[in-house]
Amino acid sequence: MILSSRWILSFTGCIQASKGGFIEAVEERGTPKTVLNHYDLAIKFHAYSSIPKTFSNDGYPYVGESTITGYMPNKCHETPPPHPTHFIRLDDKYEPYYIQMDENGVGISAPVWPYRAIGHYIESLYEQEFSHPGSYKACITSFRDFLKTLPETNPGNVLCVVKPIESSDDEYMAKRKRELIDEYGNGSFDLESVPSDKRYYIFNGPVRFTLKDTSDWMAHGYGSSQPVQVQESLFL
Repeated sequence: MILSSRWILSFTGCIQASKGGFIEAVEERGTPKTVLNHYDLAIKFHAYSSIPKTFSNDGYPYVGESTITGYMPNKCHETPPPHPTHFIRLDDKYEPYYIQMDENGVGISAPVWPYRAIGHYIESLYEQEFSHPGSYKACITSFRDFLKTLPETNPGNVLCVVKPIESSDDEYMAKRKRELIDEYGNGSFDLESVPSDKRYYIFNGPVRFTLKDTSDWMAHGYGSSQPVQVQESLFL
């Protein structure tokens, strides 16, 4: 990626002294003006915006998709493993939240919006691609459609539990837990008892969720597939 004088002189966000120092340091080094040769100076002078994102390290513009390093598997003709279905949907004012559950209806992930749930699923597909190359596109589409059509879980069937304050909690975490305990108590409470305009704070707090009755959930097949490993919330 070339650091031409046009790019060096056009970057923004640096104070004048830093800009001058960066340009002088590049010129003083005297090597070809590539990012490879001067990245340490870009870090030192915070001159990241001087790096053009449309050029390779060799100074050539990127054109189209790479056919060398890009992942271009043949279409999968085998039936891929089913996507995970251990989820419940909890509607909110803006977007629904999805919680991944274990086979007993106990939450194993933080409530997340659709794009996060899909993102976690995509991250888990790399192992499947070893055995079913090219299956990821159909799997992602299927999982996205599943989330869209998943009916809302009755809030009266969802039990919320605030995690107890622990010695390892930082000041912020302990404060969040204390506020929730003061309002809802140390035990469990139904999500239905939380006003709809306050559920956002429950969904984004140090709370675990459990289904009180899993019979309806299991009857609809939502617990019939293996769960996908997800990144747990800071609060879990």
